[in-house]
Amino acid sequence: MENRIIKRTITTLLVTVMIASIFAIPYVKYDGVYAAAKVKVTYKANKGKFTSKKYKKKKSFSKMITKGKKLGTAPKIKRSGYVFLGWTTKKNGTKKYTKSTKVKKNVTLYAKWGKKFTKKTKYSNLLERKFNSIADLEAIVGHLDPYPMSGYSGNVYVDSIDNYYYLENLQLVSIYTEVRYITNAKKAYPVDEFMKLFGQKKYKFGTNDGAPVVYWYGSTRYWEFDYYKTKKRIYPTNGVFISIYQ
Repeated sequence: MENRIIKRTITTLLVTVMIASIFAIPYVKYDGVYAAAKVKVTYKANKGKFTSKKYKKKKSFSKMITKGKKLGTAPKIKRSGYVFLGWTTKKNGTKKYTKSTKVKKNVTLYAKWGKKFTKKTKYSNLLERKFNSIADLEAIVGHLDPYPMSGYSGNVYVDSIDNYYYLENLQLVSIYTEVRYITNAKKAYPVDEFMKLFGQKKYKFGTNDGAPVVYWYGSTRYWEFDYYKTKKRIYPTNGVFISIYQ
């Protein structure tokens, strides 16, 4: 009697495991054979062009992947004068699909594009310049008022639009300005999109006096952008600190 109970229990467990394994990945039955269910992913170039020979003349194409699996590698794409910002579920959407996104149903993905920023260099071009007097700098940026800053050995001045100029022996070594004064950005952008449009591939997240910043060291400049931490966005009015990198 005990043996029969044990055998029945083992059989029940085996059946349970088999059922669980079947439904862990959705399966469908074709001609009496079970196979993993598939979903269709359609890529639309959205005014761009696919770079591979197989798809470069097409405006869209589709592929089948196992339901619930990760999207995987997406096709490479380009558009003259624009930066590719990712694959989204709408033409200019915010919901992005990456290679790690699990696809659970048929989906159409659009290439999202952004126009490259026009960089304004009025302020950054002043860095390293040696002035004969503060009046020479004022002739370029307008009236300046001294701005006391403890712990700084040089002199700091502020203009009428709250740009800050750091000078050492009348050489301009740093400027604190705003995003709108160095780019033509008119709205807020997620940090990753902003950096792509700005043309910066590598950057780091950090803090400065407790405030969140995005920064990097260039060959001759140190760049530091303030950003809105909650949404990880950079606004036109966010501050930018640019300094000589030595």
